[in-house]
Amino acid sequence: MAVTKTVTHSYGSRVGNAFKGVVGGLIAVVAGVCLLWWNEGRTVKRQRTLDQGRKDVVEAKYDEVDSSLESKLVHVSGAATTDEVLEDPEFYFAVKAFQLERKVEMYQWVEHEEHETKEKLGGSEEETITYTYSKEWREDIVDSSSFEESGHDNPDSMPFEAGVIYASEASFGDYSLNKEQIKRVGTPIELAPAKSDWVQEQIKKFTDAGQENVKASDLGNVCGHRGMEIRGKTFYLPVNPNAQSNTAQVGDVRVSFFYVGPKQDISIIAQQTGSSFQTYMTKNGPLDELRNGIMGAEEIFQAAESENKVTAWILRLFGFILIGMGFSAIFKPLPTLMAVVPFLGKIVGAGVGLIAWTLAAVISLIVIALAWLFYRPILAIVLIAAAVGIVVLIMKMKGQATEVAEAATAAPAPEPTPAPAPSEEKQS
Repeated sequence: MAVTKTVTHSYGSRVGNAFKGVVGGLIAVVAGVCLLWWNEGRTVKRQRTLDQGRKDVVEAKYDEVDSSLESKLVHVSGAATTDEVLEDPEFYFAVKAFQLERKVEMYQWVEHEEHETKEKLGGSEEETITYTYSKEWREDIVDSSSFEESGHDNPDSMPFEAGVIYASEASFGDYSLNKEQIKRVGTPIELAPAKSDWVQEQIKKFTDAGQENVKASDLGNVCGHRGMEIRGKTFYLPVNPNAQSNTAQVGDVRVSFFYVGPKQDISIIAQQTGSSFQTYMTKNGPLDELRNGIMGAEEIFQAAESENKVTAWILRLFGFILIGMGFSAIFKPLPTLMAVVPFLGKIVGAGVGLIAWTLAAVISLIVIALAWLFYRPILAIVLIAAAVGIVVLIMKMKGQATEVAEAATAAPAPEPTPAPAPSEEKQS
């Protein structure tokens, strides 16, 4: 079901809002320029950090701490293990793991908006807002008190809290991992409710009583929570426990668990400190790499370089968009003033949009070029010299082509071939 609301914005209010947006536009342009400049510096420093790491890194043995490598940048690969048992007292999980995560979702109403505007003669604008509603599983509470249409009410709190528990200690051969490294170990996988101690105990009770083939899904009021069920891989708390249908209702809650097992293959490049590790500081920045899986030092550096390049391009694009949106806001008063006649406003708006995004592209390129000159002048000079050389070569080739064309035009036309003399037989 959709609800539609129409709002009319007068010509005066539109012009006023457009001029107010100029300040925001200026801020956006400045922020975009700063972001681009900072990003180029960040990219260069990160690359230099990795280059320095390549020179400094040494191989260390996984099963032996070499005191001669103290404070050096080392590369170690092997299995990380922990004997720590992580517990969730509310759902009676006790799992030997690097981390145990509880994810809580509630089935809720979500409001969606669609905006459509239409300019009218005289400069006013009619805005049509269409509100639609859907039911979705969400990890956050959706505030339904501000919904346009009543009757889509959500609960105002979750019955359970989400969270993550991490192991405090972990071994890595003869080394130990620090707390920040422990958080980066492994990729969480889903933990079935049947692994809950409470569920296992209940199944054992039924089995001992002679009931066979008891499953976790057969249990009611799971973990002491009235109405709690087990559906698939989740603990499920229906808002109406007596409902005959298994169809989700607004207010239903599902809880799922994820964990990282107690043994994980990892690879580390970090500074050796005693029998553990810490961040290695280069002239350009910190270096502390932990990758899941067995990887050589060069593989780790290549992966880090790829991530650095991807991040650089994402931030460049974001900076360009920020500048483009800023100029669009700065120039917004022009098409708004011309909107007294709608088609004139659209024509001016199209022109202003083209100018805004062209300026954004030009300024982005200039900022990036200047940043290159500042952060890596040698490479920038080489690139500029190469660009100038290409331009000169093109101009030279063009000049030579022009000379050839002119020479061909100025050459005298060949004399016509004389007609053959008539034969004597024809003359007679």
